Amino acid sequence: MKEDDARSSGRGLVRRRALGLLVCAFVLVAGVVAVLEVTRATVTLQEETLSLEPGEIRTFDPRSPVGLPFRAALTWSVDPSWLGKMDERGGFHAGDVTGAGTLTARLGPASAQIAVTVTCPESAEIQGIRFEVSCGRVADVDVDMSANGGPERAREEVERETDRVSRDLQIVSDRRFRVYYLGSTEKLGSAVAWLGRGFSSGPLVRESEAVYLDLADVIAIDQSQARLMDTAPVVRHELVHRFLRHLVGAANIDAVPTWLNEGWAFVEESGSAWVRTEARVVAASGAHLDRLPSLAALSDRAIGTGVTVSRVSTRTTSRHRRRAS
Repeated sequence: MKEDDARSSGRGLVRRRALGLLVCAFVLVAGVVAVLEVTRATVTLQEETLSLEPGEIRTFDPRSPVGLPFRAALTWSVDPSWLGKMDERGGFHAGDVTGAGTLTARLGPASAQIAVTVTCPESAEIQGIRFEVSCGRVADVDVDMSANGGPERAREEVERETDRVSRDLQIVSDRRFRVYYLGSTEKLGSAVAWLGRGFSSGPLVRESEAVYLDLADVIAIDQSQARLMDTAPVVRHELVHRFLRHLVGAANIDAVPTWLNEGWAFVEESGSAWVRTEARVVAASGAHLDRLPSLAALSDRAIGTGVTVSRVSTRTTSRHRRRAS
């Protein structure tokens, strides 16, 4: 009896070992097949080209050569990065500005690439505000339908002033951005609140003609507040803030002193009054650094000397600007 039990126990042990070996062999074979699948893989996407409007989503379902889905094993890249992003479910989210680039899917050494275009919509809506849209060479321009001038005039203005500020500051930024022209102060506040909704603390609009939202890379302009409806100086002012932010980087923009950031924007805004305004900014900088002469020390001769010093300081400031760029 004991011998029978021993033989039965031995046979059970052999069966368990055999089953374990079979499982290990199966796992090993499956692993080898998976490795071979990856090394031989070719990634195939449904589309060769992709065309979406800003904010639109397209989901991909890539498969291996034998028809197995392998979405989770893929890595994705978008170039340029601002064109859009992929989510964990394989959905491509078009960005907020128009442009063209590529979307690449990779699996091991294999990859597939498709051309992506974020197209220009004819209209858009934010918080019940309807916009006509014109997409140009450097930016997408949204004009409130209650504002004056129309989208084409606004787009031409943005392109002209962007070229001018880039030339004056000797700073170049290839990234596209958006500009919103609003027809009233109330609409400016509503649009800025919505555009800045992803901020940890939303931007505030008080008595301002315009604002640059650096995290969203958006300029919003209250056309009703622009002096004599001339928005070009306001566009230049906000473009200076944008170019400076792109020059030093988002992490370093707070290190730029307000007197320089706002002062430079004020100088650029002034247009034809450049030299006179720059001298005023130099004087303000001197006051900030406690280097202005006292009123008691001023005389006709001292005033003449002060003008000369101001001009020298202006030239010095210009040299520093060229080096910084």
